[in-house]
Amino acid sequence: MRKKFSLLQLIRRSLIAFCLTWCCAYGATAQNGDLADAGLNESALKANNSARLKAVPLRVFMQEIQRSYGIYFSYHSDALKETMVIYDLSQKKVNNDPAKILGKVLATGGLVYQKVDKVYVIKPAVEPVIIPVSLLHSSSKQIERPVDFVVKGNVKDNNGNVAGITVEEKGTSRASVTDASGNFSINVSSADAILVFSSVGYKAVELAVGGRSVINVTLESGKAEELSNVVVTALGISRNKKTLGYSVGEVKAEDLVKASNINLLKSLDGKVSGVNFTNVSSDPTSSVLVNIRGTTALPTLGDRNVALKGQPLYVIDGIPVGTQTVTTKDNVDFGNILSQLNPEDIDNITILKGGSAGALYGKEGGNGVIMITTKSGKGGRKGLGVSFNHSNVWDKPFNFMPVQMEYGPGPRADTWALDGTDTWGPRLDGTTTSDFWNVKTQKWDNKAMYSSGENPVEAYLQTGRTITNNISVQGNYDKGSFRLSLSNMDNKGVMPNTKTDQKSISLNSEYRLTNKVKISVSASYINTYSPNKARIQGGGDDAVLNTLLYAWPTSLQPLSQMHDYWLKGFEDRLIMP
Repeated sequence: MRKKFSLLQLIRRSLIAFCLTWCCAYGATAQNGDLADAGLNESALKANNSARLKAVPLRVFMQEIQRSYGIYFSYHSDALKETMVIYDLSQKKVNNDPAKILGKVLATGGLVYQKVDKVYVIKPAVEPVIIPVSLLHSSSKQIERPVDFVVKGNVKDNNGNVAGITVEEKGTSRASVTDASGNFSINVSSADAILVFSSVGYKAVELAVGGRSVINVTLESGKAEELSNVVVTALGISRNKKTLGYSVGEVKAEDLVKASNINLLKSLDGKVSGVNFTNVSSDPTSSVLVNIRGTTALPTLGDRNVALKGQPLYVIDGIPVGTQTVTTKDNVDFGNILSQLNPEDIDNITILKGGSAGALYGKEGGNGVIMITTKSGKGGRKGLGVSFNHSNVWDKPFNFMPVQMEYGPGPRADTWALDGTDTWGPRLDGTTTSDFWNVKTQKWDNKAMYSSGENPVEAYLQTGRTITNNISVQGNYDKGSFRLSLSNMDNKGVMPNTKTDQKSISLNSEYRLTNKVKISVSASYINTYSPNKARIQGGGDDAVLNTLLYAWPTSLQPLSQMHDYWLKGFEDRLIMP
């Protein structure tokens, strides 16, 4: 049966339906509004985060963090400077720990840091990374970033640990410096890298890492090439050669003994510019005059010999020994203390030129300073060492003055003078006869006068020979060092019946009591036997060369017939002046 509805019920149902429809519509609208508000807040949040994050090259970030925190840093390689990193600008305002900030920011670029002392070393992370197939042009696979290899160790010399030694990887810019205890730490590119240890005053050492993580090194004192820029200007005072306001000449041990010259100062001749060396005689222990450019000596009425007045100051192992000239007795040169020194015992010689060079030594250094440093055993290998040197040197006279051999003694061409010293008398062609002393028969004879045909000086001089043997023992250990040397020199002079025998002993040692106190001992003993020394100046019967050159008649018998001729009572006798 069909049910009938009244008008009132119809209206009531319509109102309920309208209300339900409106409520549903409002709820949907509100829900959509909430969702819209939520989306707006999310966009604003994303914008806010983007404003606080910043992507920059690593070098820019490191400069900024250094300004903020004052840290020290270095790069494993220069290529890392351009690595892009991202950091939050707000972090540095609320975080006072730069290490935390650095670790988070470096991670965004695949980097890490290692703190060595107070320095942050930036390097690639060790974790493997995936290389896209498109870059490899092959199947996808993993490769690792270059892995740092850390090498640590200690550097010392014969006296203990050494600070300030530069340790660098050969062929790269990676370097480190030893601390006060001689320790170092360095990151190298691989386990096969080569480390170079170097510093002024030490020989540079190259060592292959060879997979070792700990390397300890003992350095030796440097040679001439390592010390070419540093010179000693006074006891305990060293200066860089480029900073000096005067000229400096240096000669090292190996250059002194190259020519095997037994006379120390003679061995310097030709090796230093601006310095003139003059030998007084051919004797191996003769005096040598040294004149350095820039001398302040001037001639005076009482003493016009500038060569003698302009002698430099000599300093041996830091001790001034004064100026050295010519030591004579009866016009015979006996040399001086410098001519007695053995070149094998000398480590180096430094010549300071000019008055300003010797300012530290006062007036005596006005003509320059020659500083001599002897060998001490310091800087050698640890333990004992023995060395032996032998040299054989021949001296050949040459470059003789020409003499006339055509006329005999006499004041004029028609007058013969048996005892005359003028050698421009009658011609020696056999037309003149005269008495003469025959050295063969030891009697007076008479014969026609002819020229001997020889230069008397050239005929008189002979080839000299010098044999030198030197043996030395040196020791080097933690607390000190020593060197003991013995030398024997046997010389036969260029003048007949002259010789020099010299024996010397030298000791140089050093012992370190503490790091600030050390004891050094240096001593030497020299014995020289040199008979029949010839005069170097003046006349007299024993001024042999002067007589042969100016007053030896060419009419006399050849000198070759007089080699075995002795004055009675002096046969084979060697005379000490």
